[in-house]
Amino acid sequence: MTDCMTQDHGITQAQGTGFLKRMVSGYMARRQQRQDRAVFQHMLALDPHILKDIGVSRGDVIWANNLPLEVNAAKAL
Repeated sequence: MTDCMTQDHGITQAQGTGFLKRMVSGYMARRQQRQDRAVFQHMLALDPHILKDIGVSRGDVIWANNLPLEVNAAKAL
């Protein structure tokens, strides 16, 4: 065996699995944020009287839609 094959690189299998889980979890969270924002953007197509019934203005929806993806636009609104 070569030294390369027998060296311990300091990463255990559990650490590698944890890293992979964090990567997948981060990807899934980001994907969900984008889907939520796409659904939220539907509000931009609503009539002003419907927005008034909901209790928001078109300006409010535009403001919330321009927030970073990490921010839940619905909660901020």
